[in-house]
Amino acid sequence: MGEERCAHGLVVGQCGECKPPSRGLPGQVYVTDGGLVFHRSPDCRDLLRGQSRARRQGRDTHDARRVALTDALAQGRAACVPCFPAHYARVGASPGSRQQARQVPSGTPFSAPPGTAPAPAPAPSAAARTPGRLPLPEPKGHQRDVVYLRAEGHCVVLGTAGSGKSTMALHRAHFLAHAPGIGGPTLLVTFNRALANHLRSVVGGGPQGVRITTYHQFACHYLRESTGTAVNVCSVKPRLVGTALGHVRERRRTTGGVLSRPVDFFTDELRWMAGHGITDRETYVSARTRRLGRGRPLAAEDREAVFDVHEEYLRLRAPRWQYDWDDLAGAVRRRLAEDDRPRPCRHIVVDEGQDFTPEMIRSLAAAVPDDGSLTFFADYAQQIYGSRMSWRSLGLHVPEGPVRFEENYRNSEPIAALAHAASRMPHFRDEVEMVEPRRPGPASAGSGPRPMVLRADDEAGQLRLAARAALAQYGARKRVAVLMPTREHEDRLVPLLSCGGTVTVRRLDAKLEGWTDGPLLCYGTYSAAKGLEFDSVILPLCDAALLPRPGMVAAHGVEEARARQARELYVALTRARTELLLLHSGRLTDLLPDETSGLLHEMAAA
Repeated sequence: MGEERCAHGLVVGQCGECKPPSRGLPGQVYVTDGGLVFHRSPDCRDLLRGQSRARRQGRDTHDARRVALTDALAQGRAACVPCFPAHYARVGASPGSRQQARQVPSGTPFSAPPGTAPAPAPAPSAAARTPGRLPLPEPKGHQRDVVYLRAEGHCVVLGTAGSGKSTMALHRAHFLAHAPGIGGPTLLVTFNRALANHLRSVVGGGPQGVRITTYHQFACHYLRESTGTAVNVCSVKPRLVGTALGHVRERRRTTGGVLSRPVDFFTDELRWMAGHGITDRETYVSARTRRLGRGRPLAAEDREAVFDVHEEYLRLRAPRWQYDWDDLAGAVRRRLAEDDRPRPCRHIVVDEGQDFTPEMIRSLAAAVPDDGSLTFFADYAQQIYGSRMSWRSLGLHVPEGPVRFEENYRNSEPIAALAHAASRMPHFRDEVEMVEPRRPGPASAGSGPRPMVLRADDEAGQLRLAARAALAQYGARKRVAVLMPTREHEDRLVPLLSCGGTVTVRRLDAKLEGWTDGPLLCYGTYSAAKGLEFDSVILPLCDAALLPRPGMVAAHGVEEARARQARELYVALTRARTELLLLHSGRLTDLLPDETSGLLHEMAAA
C-alpha cells in the first residue's frame, strides 16, 4: 500500500485530528474524571472551585490530566466558558447552545419559510447543557478514527457486515453536531425506516443536535417546507406501470420483444432511470449512463419501447400524484439548485448508503453548505435494491479514497466463516467496489456452533420448525428473528409464533417502534432486517426452487436474479450473532456453500 498515512493511521487528508485546532481551542486540553467540561489549564479557577466543593462534600477528587481535544469531545465534554471565551464569542453560543446561529427548532431540521422569523431556540435544560455520552459501545481501534474524519467535504467509509458501521455513524453524527467550531445541525439518514426507528430507540430518541430520519422522510419534509404545498406521492407504481405497459402494447400492436417482459422488469427499469436522474428519451436510448445490474444491455429499439412505457406511466400518474418514491430525489436535487436560503443542516451522515440511488446521494450532497460535510457509510456486498453502483459514480469528491473496514465484530467465527465464503462465490463478482470480509479471527464475536441446516417435509413443515426454534430461543431470553425472502408466508407463520396471543411478536416493517433490552421475537423479510442484529436468526424457505425467487428470474434473468438474491441472503445470515438455522424441504439453494464445505452442520429432524 503506497498511501501516505498520518500518525493516527489514516490516509493523509482524511484525519480530523491532524487538522489545525479550531480557532480558540488548543490541540491538548485538561479534564478530570467525572467532569463535564474540558479546560485550557489545570489552574482554571472553575476547575479548582469544583475540586474544593467536592472535598467539602466528602467526595473523591482527581487531578486534571492532559488529553487530546478530540478525546475530550468524544467523551461528550463541552469547553469551559472562562477558559475559552474567544471560542464562544466567535460561535455566539453558550455550552448548551453552541449552534445558536445555525440551530433550528427541535424535530425540524429545516429553515423557516421566506419572510418568517425563525422560532427562538428553547433554553436548554440543565441536563441538556452538555451533550452526554451515547449509550453505545465505544468505537474500537480504527473505528475510532472514523469519528474524527475531516468535517468539510465528502468522506466515504466502506465496511463489511458486522464491522460496526451503524455504531460509527451514530458516533460520527454526535461528534459533528457538537464539535466546537465545526459542529452544527446534523442529519443521520438511513434507507430503511425500521433501522431508523431502531437507532432512535437505541439512543433514546436521538442525540441532542442530531436528527435520525429516512431519506424519503427527509425528501418529503424538504419539498413540503420549501414549496409550501402538499407532497403527493404515488404508492401504486407497479399497478400504473402495468396499465401503461398494456397501453403501449395496444398502441404498438405487439407483445413481442422487450414488451413481452413482466411488469416487474419495467418497474425496475423505471426505478433505475429515476435513480440516475434520466428524464429525457435521448439520454436513455443512447445509453449514455452506464447500466450495471443486467446481464445483456437492451438494444436501442427496446429502449424506445421502454421509454414509451415510462412516458405513458407519467401521463397516467399526473392527474393525482406529483411524484413517486423513486423520483423524489430528483425533485429534491432540482429544488435545492434553485433554493438560495441557508442549507437545512451543516452535516449529513448516511448509513447503509449502498441502497441509496445516485440521485439520492447527489441531493444530500447539495443539502449541506460549503463548510459542511457528507459522510457515506456503505457495504456493497449488502446492496439489495438493484442499483449496484459504486460510490465513485455518485458525484462524491474523495481524492484520498475511502476508509475500509474488513473486520467483523458481530458474528461468531462459524457464521463469519460462512459469510466470508458466501462473499467469494461467483455471483458476488461484479465491478462494484466491495470490501471482502477478512477470514474470521480474533476480531469476530467469539466461537459458537456452526450454522445448522434442517430439512422438513414441506414448506408448512419448515414454518412449524422455524416457529418452534424461535420460541425456544425466545424462552432462553434471547433476541431472535425469523427472516424470509418475501412476505408471502407471514400470515401462516404469525399464528405459530404468537402461541394464541401469549407471546408478543414484532413485525420488522416501517411501523416498528421501540425496542426492548430483553428478549425479542421478530419476523420479516431479509431487506427489513438491514442494519439490525439478533442473537439467533432462523431462515426458512432456503430451497433452490425458491432462491433465487422465480419472479425475480422472470424479470431479470437467471444470472442477475442470482446476484441480487445472493446479496439479500448475505444480509439475512449476517444478522445473526451466535446462532443461525437454515430450513429447506427440497434441494438447498446453491447461493450458499453446500454441505460438503464443512461450514454447515446438517441436523436430523426431531
